[in-house]
Amino acid sequence: MGRNAQDQVALRDVEVGARPDESLLVLLAHCRDMKRQETRLRLATLFLLFGCCAVFLFCISPAFKGQAVTAEFGTAYSKQDSVVKDCPQTILTRPIIHLTSVKSAEDRSNGTHIKWDATLGEKYYNSSERAIVIPQPGIYYVYMRIALYQKRHEEEHEEERISIKLHTWKDSYPKDVTIMEAFDGIAATEHVNKNVYLGRVFELKTGDLLRVWIGSGYDLIDFRKTFFGAVLL
Repeated sequence: MGRNAQDQVALRDVEVGARPDESLLVLLAHCRDMKRQETRLRLATLFLLFGCCAVFLFCISPAFKGQAVTAEFGTAYSKQDSVVKDCPQTILTRPIIHLTSVKSAEDRSNGTHIKWDATLGEKYYNSSERAIVIPQPGIYYVYMRIALYQKRHEEEHEEERISIKLHTWKDSYPKDVTIMEAFDGIAATEHVNKNVYLGRVFELKTGDLLRVWIGSGYDLIDFRKTFFGAVLL
């Protein structure tokens, strides 16, 4: 009996010595929980990053840009439309004169005023004077484009010169006065298709006449593409 009692006591001592410490088990369990939470946090961050990337790619896509531009244009157009409706009638009826050139059968030489056909503002064009008639005083932007065309000459020719002048005629000074001009030269051996542009702002009075005078180079003018006009600012 004494021997058996001693053996049982020794066995209990071994079992007690082999049992892990409870604090260590708690620590291990806590570490596992922390790892699981860290994994979940990383997954959530990854999904959030993917979502942001998807939104960014969608925003820079052409389809989205087209929708944004369309919406912006629609808003701007609506604003402009409302502004136009609210504008005074005097603003909407400001004179605009635009003329296109006409090749006249009687004009086949230099030193003449160009004949025009009124595209806009027909009532402001005097066909007999070949001139724009200023309907009211103000600041006007006057512009013109003289289109030039020349085929290449095989034989020897002198350089072709063109001289263009904008004349104004006033009741207070009944003579043509040059207020804008341009000169150009074209080699006879060149095949030329180009334009001469002129444009300036002038203060004009009611009844003033504006007309374009060709001093030289009449044969170089492409009358199909030449125009002239004035707009009240």
